[in-house]
Amino acid sequence: MPIDTVIFDFGGVILRYLDPHWLRDNMPYGAHIQEAIYEYLESDIIWDVMRGRLKEMEFWTDKACEKKIPVDAVVSYLQVQTAQAQLDQKVLAHMARLKGAYKLGILSNAGDTTRALLEGEYHLHELVDDIVISAEEGLVKPEPEIYLLAALRLSTLPERCVFVDDLPENIQTAENLGMRGVLFSDTESSLARLDALLAQGGS
Repeated sequence: MPIDTVIFDFGGVILRYLDPHWLRDNMPYGAHIQEAIYEYLESDIIWDVMRGRLKEMEFWTDKACEKKIPVDAVVSYLQVQTAQAQLDQKVLAHMARLKGAYKLGILSNAGDTTRALLEGEYHLHELVDDIVISAEEGLVKPEPEIYLLAALRLSTLPERCVFVDDLPENIQTAENLGMRGVLFSDTESSLARLDALLAQGGS
């Protein structure tokens, strides 16, 4: 079945994460913030944020209090992490080249402030045809339902989609549903794998 749609993850694909060493050495309270991030990623509370059950700033305010980090330091970290400079311009340029030839989507496990960032700050809604954010749907990757929702909103079938994500478990679910998967690592090789898949045309 021919490919007509490419769906991208946001964090770790379009948005590059800050290097932990840079964060510890250059941001106020950077070591404490990095510790809080590791705890967040390993905890169950991350899924409450990703499902929209807990607002992002409520989490960060509570975590700042727990870690005795000034809230202003956390806000500064979030501003740096989400700055325009953190966007992977090579990925965005590649998406722009695909626009028109393919339907484009973003499917992201992300919290309640994400759409304002993607649309208000980055204007990514002008580049893609649809954006699915987990906190708005109460669903998260790698649950199959959120992939099916992304395909439905793009008026296509999973078998016609390529999905690009930086986590193997998210790619596995996509492939189980019939999507082609591209596990994103470094930008150049990942985009080359995407192009190779598209060149095959779904064969």
